[in-house]
Amino acid sequence: MFEVNLDSGELRRQGVRVRLQDQPFQLLVALLEDAGEVVTRDTLRDRLWPADTSLDFDHGLNTAINKLRRALGDSPDKPRFIETLSKHGYRFIAPVVATDDAPDLSGATAANLTVDLIPTPAPVSRPLAILEPRSYRRAAIAAAVIFAAATIATTFLASRSSPLHHSLTAWVSTRGRADLAVLPVRILADDQRDPSAGIRIADALITRLANVRSMTLRPTAAILGYANSADPVQAARELDVAHVLYGTLQKGPGGYRLSAQLIRGDDGVAVWGTSYDIPAGADGAPDTETTVTVQLASELAARVPVVAGLGVQNAGSADANALYFGGRALLQNYTEANIRAAVDSFERALRIEPRNTRIRSELSIALAWFSRRYTHEPEAAEWARRADVEADVALKENPALPEAHLARAYAAGAPHRAVDWQLVLAEADKALELDATLALAHAARAEAFYHFGLFDLVDAELRAAVRLELGVSVEAERLELATALFRGRFAQVSDTAEELRARTDAPAASIYLGTALFYLGERQRAEHLLASVSRENPSDLRSRAALGGALAANGKRTEAREIIRRTTSSPHVDHHVAYSVGATFAQLGETRQAVQWLRRAADEGFPCYPWFRDDSLLAPIRSDAAFRSFLDELRIRFEATRSRYTRANSGAI
Repeated sequence: MFEVNLDSGELRRQGVRVRLQDQPFQLLVALLEDAGEVVTRDTLRDRLWPADTSLDFDHGLNTAINKLRRALGDSPDKPRFIETLSKHGYRFIAPVVATDDAPDLSGATAANLTVDLIPTPAPVSRPLAILEPRSYRRAAIAAAVIFAAATIATTFLASRSSPLHHSLTAWVSTRGRADLAVLPVRILADDQRDPSAGIRIADALITRLANVRSMTLRPTAAILGYANSADPVQAARELDVAHVLYGTLQKGPGGYRLSAQLIRGDDGVAVWGTSYDIPAGADGAPDTETTVTVQLASELAARVPVVAGLGVQNAGSADANALYFGGRALLQNYTEANIRAAVDSFERALRIEPRNTRIRSELSIALAWFSRRYTHEPEAAEWARRADVEADVALKENPALPEAHLARAYAAGAPHRAVDWQLVLAEADKALELDATLALAHAARAEAFYHFGLFDLVDAELRAAVRLELGVSVEAERLELATALFRGRFAQVSDTAEELRARTDAPAASIYLGTALFYLGERQRAEHLLASVSRENPSDLRSRAALGGALAANGKRTEAREIIRRTTSSPHVDHHVAYSVGATFAQLGETRQAVQWLRRAADEGFPCYPWFRDDSLLAPIRSDAAFRSFLDELRIRFEATRSRYTRANSGAI
């Protein structure tokens, strides 16, 4: 269920905020105003791009649509939310759910709309729930509004007898017991400068804890009726949770004091507590965007699994837990510095608990990721070998641990040797059998499938990953971009690659963009971008090899040959580098070498038949008998692989 809040400009899924920029959000609002109806491109241009705006409207609209679809986990090929009518416009096609309890909102304003709306949780099978009040359509765009917690005013704090409270209580009772509910923080300050701060603090904590795989927690929507609740045991019983976090916020000299206790729901015993100082903002109200929420979320992530008897195995040390969860948080939006820091965190945690296989598994995953995303770094090959070793140790010590199988899957995809994608898929499958909530297992499967050229299966895996993560991680965004590139959707890559480049410094994002620009005919710009990546990362073979193909196609044959000579002399050539070398030789008219390197690329991990078949860089050798024979072999392999995995995955996701 998605929630849209017009006042705050926020999109949330199950209470967790989904990152979405202003223009895609305004586009969503425009489509929701006329849900089920076609909204023309001209209408969208007039509404979202004023006449005096100087930009490429088509490019801007396509970019906004792509970003909105990613936020919703939607696909243009198989739309669940936004349907495209070619050259005409778009239609919002997901169901609009009306609540039976909605009051008459005639004359309501956007300011008080979220106060009066009473949401009815949607069935799980419905991908999007949008409330449509009975007698209110256009004013303040109420037809497309569902409340979101972060902006709820004091007057919304529903009483325990309200229909809202009972509907949410009934809803959570069907979901099974959860580990934790974060109750709205009680405001004890006299001045009440920010009466919604308690809900916003709870919402921030829930958002940060949503991706912690080892615990389950109630979403923001479920805890709204418990503002100023003085009975955490009753709240735990009604919300069906093992623990509640109960907090108070009190004015102090120079700011505020946030106190929090983790209370066991069965008997009301406080099993842990802490307090923090929160600075006052410019208006004197508490600054809830402070790092205190990050610190408190980290403490909870480390301690809730321990007191609940789950989570990190042999978790005798809160210090090891804190390092473990801190490392996992760094991997969620990885950069080179973040992965290095994550590896350091896991290594330090293992020094505290050397036999903890879950920590060892996460260390293996971090090592494998580094070796794949930063192949140009001197440590990459060694870290790939270490990923193998750590995964083997973890799997031997605890073959029933899903993270150990996930580590084995990622280590099998590391580029220091020929990649075994079948092993990647088998181990990811085993991980999901043991824990169906592992979003990274779906990401591992998606990566294997795009290398095979099975793009429809990639789409399904990425939708599953986004659904479990409640958002698009850097890894999911990277895989989506790579898949779009090898599908030949170069405009999509051009439109969206900058967003990925802003989130991570991994060279892959710039390589994807440079490659897409080349195929879109912007050859000089492509050459410049690929050259800049190569200059910034002199040992990055992938950017260097991709640049070689662009140079050869641009007639700079001498420069292309020199790049190929330097690239092929390296001992660290992987399957993507081998493909680019083959494509460069094809552009140079050296067919034998081209086929040799293309065959190596396919044999060592990139048997992506649709790309070999369609890549225009290979046009000069398409009539060659040796290349045609190789392409026929690749097609047969592709069809067998497609048949095997399409049959195995039918109805599995």
